Amino acid sequence: MDIFFEGTPIDKWKEVILNASPTLVGMELEHLIERLVTYEILLEQNDIETEEAFQRYYYNPDNKPYIEERKNNIAIESMGKILGQYE
Repeated sequence: MDIFFEGTPIDKWKEVILNASPTLVGMELEHLIERLVTYEILLEQNDIETEEAFQRYYYNPDNKPYIEERKNNIAIESMGKILGQYE
């Protein structure tokens, strides 16, 4: 079981994506795209241009730790959904 905990959450997520049921992975990837689209729509409805906001926020070095933390959390949540349905 120690092997499961080696590597980053993103590395493990990629492993799950590559090895789980294509149907479950497809459903989860579609969910993630829907989530992204929802965030973009919310930003646009508040007159925030999404690509410009992304570029400004993403390339600000002060935001890197927060981005990494959130990215890992989403990867862990996504793995849980895929593996939970896989049982």
